[in-house]
Amino acid sequence: MALVALVFGLDDPRRHARDALRAVILGFAVFHGVIAAMLALRSLADARGGRTSWARRGAAPIWQLFQSFWLGTSAVSLTLVAAQEVLS
Repeated sequence: MALVALVFGLDDPRRHARDALRAVILGFAVFHGVIAAMLALRSLADARGGRTSWARRGAAPIWQLFQSFWLGTSAVSLTLVAAQEVLS
């Protein structure tokens, strides 16, 4: 939710390089969030379809790894954007 709030609070990225950098950083985080959501839906579909077992876990391990990556990059992105806001 913090990413969405920051995206809607962005200034025009064509006006200043700082604003363009914020847009790129947040776009990167949102893009990876979409991929994490797609992997979560795939894992849910595998589980509902009976294709998930201990021998064949499907997309669940990949989703868990990617979700951790996304949360980490989102935390870094939010910190960078907040630091730019404070320092500017």
